[in-house]
Formats: sequence, structure tokens, C-alpha cells
Amino acid sequence: MTVHDDECRWFARNPSRSFRCRLATLAEIDNLREQGWFDNGQRLPDGRFVHCLSRIDRTHVDLEAMLIVLQPGERDEAACREAWQDCEQAERVMQ
Repeated sequence: MTVHDDECRWFARNPSRSFRCRLATLAEIDNLREQGWFDNGQRLPDGRFVHCLSRIDRTHVDLEAMLIVLQPGERDEAACREAWQDCEQAERVMQ
């Protein structure tokens, strides 16, 4: 069972949702470290955690995910969509 499989199952059980936010797994955080995101002993600001934000396109059965740093807490569909759009906007600004 992979993280991708878990995400697909979650979306199958929650057909009204297109977005999901959950805490990142240890494997996802380790992957960030391997990519150099936490070099030089950097720490996240207090009260922040790495989350996985997922989006599914049910028309094409396409699942996308990104890792972001957020304060803890449950996020409904609207909050997840807003966070995704904020990340997409920041990505366009950086290009």
C-alpha cells in the first residue's frame, strides 16, 4: 500500500471532495531532506508542520500532490482549494 493508493482510496470514500490536506508522512519528509529542503539544520517555524495537499481530477482520474508548511488543523474543501490556489499563484510569481 502506497501513499498514492491511500489518497485514491480517501477520494473514493469522499466523492464530494476534490481536495485533501493531511500531515506529511515520514517518507515524504525524508524525501524533502534528500532533495536538500532541510539542509544546514533548518527548522520549521514553531507551530508549523509539513502537510500534503492533494487534488484529484475525477474526469481524467489524475491525482496531484504538493508538500507545504502550514499550521495544524482540519481543512475543509474550501480551505484546501484556497491553499492550492495560493501555492499555484506563488509558483507563477517565482517563474
